[in-house]
Amino acid sequence: SLHQLLVDNGYDVIIHADDTPLTVSDVADIDVLAITNTLGSPDPDTGIDRPLSFDEKILIKNFVASGKGFFFTGDWVRYNLPEFNDVSQMFDVTFDLQDIDYIPIVEDGFVTFYPVPYWRAYLFDFYSYYSIYPSQPIMRKAPFLGYSCFVNPGHEIFKDVNSILILGASFINPKEFGVAAIQTHPITGRPRDWPISANGGYPVITALEHGSGRVVISADTNCFGNDGFATSVTAGTDNQTFALN
Repeated sequence: SLHQLLVDNGYDVIIHADDTPLTVSDVADIDVLAITNTLGSPDPDTGIDRPLSFDEKILIKNFVASGKGFFFTGDWVRYNLPEFNDVSQMFDVTFDLQDIDYIPIVEDGFVTFYPVPYWRAYLFDFYSYYSIYPSQPIMRKAPFLGYSCFVNPGHEIFKDVNSILILGASFINPKEFGVAAIQTHPITGRPRDWPISANGGYPVITALEHGSGRVVISADTNCFGNDGFATSVTAGTDNQTFALN
């Protein structure tokens, strides 16, 4: 769906679909390089599932520093975190999961916490978690209880974007908000700081500057893809606009 969205908006999309290392000539005419996690097994025909080489990492960093863009998505699957971090740590971003041993419930208008021993969860937020549809959290630009889930909401990456549907994410930890970010709500979201820090919450998507270029790293893949786009239409969120930005 992301591929089709880009094509429909006039972009040329080239898929590097073989197992040969990236070279300078591969990216010479490219404006944005994207590596997206498919949450699946290696391609059955090619078996491709390999880490980036040291030379490829240097190439990517130089590519961005020259004024280009790099987009990477990881996700919440615990055993894949080392693979995600192997890519994201090129730009000093680390994914992590927060162990959560409670779930929020609303009783008589008040929020209480029901303990669930040894339960581990990815991102959720009870501000939207109990809406009829969708069950996944919606990150909103509009302040709620004094806080916005958008860090630097006036940044151009948020143009015409008021809300984002997240379909299961890890967290960026240690926190890196960069020049813009989407974060868990510091009061209603988990994990959270106690006491609440200046920015509050934990980022799940961050935009960083590197040299003359820009990097966007997301701890959720699905919000930029097939089921995420379809669900966001039903939810009335701006995932497709955000993906284009």
